[in-house]
Amino acid sequence: MFKQLLEYFVAHLEYVEGGKHPGTRGYEEYIAPIPTADFCIAGQGYLGHDIQKQIAGYDTFYDRQVCITVVKNYRSYITEASYLHWKDAWTKIVAVPNEDRTRVTALRIRSPTGFLIDPPKPDDWDIAEEMPLTALGLFDHSDTENETLRHFLEVFHERLLVEPESSI
Repeated sequence: MFKQLLEYFVAHLEYVEGGKHPGTRGYEEYIAPIPTADFCIAGQGYLGHDIQKQIAGYDTFYDRQVCITVVKNYRSYITEASYLHWKDAWTKIVAVPNEDRTRVTALRIRSPTGFLIDPPKPDDWDIAEEMPLTALGLFDHSDTENETLRHFLEVFHERLLVEPESSI
C-alpha cells in the first residue's frame, strides 16, 4: 500500500509536469482510472481539497493519515512545495527531480529541526533519508514492497514520533 502511495505521487507529479501526457510513468495504473473531470492537478489534502480523494485507499499507515499537497512553484510541480506528509505533522516526503525538472529520480524525507511554533523556514529542515526510485522498487511492476521501501516507511514514521506536536 505504501508503494502505491509513492508511485501515485510520482505519477501525478510527472503527469502534470509533462503537460498531462498519457505516456508518463504510472499513468495507466494511477491517473487513467480517475475521471478527467474529477482529476485535481493541485491542492492541499490536509485542508480537505479534493486532491486527497485521489490517494484514498492507500493513505493510512499506523492508524495515521498521509496527506498530499501539490503546488506549482517556480514554474514546476516537482519542487519541495509538493509533498506527502502525516496529517497534523511537519515531516514530509518530497520528490527529487532530474536536472530539467521533468522526472522524479528519488524521494526524500524532510523533517524539521528543533522546536516549532510556526511553520519551519527553509533552513529549519534536515534530510532524514533519500532513496532513488529504483532502490525503493517503484514502478517495477510488482506488488511486493522491498526492504528498502519498508525502511523508508519506518524512517517516515519514526520522524513523526519524534517531532514536536504542531499543527499545519
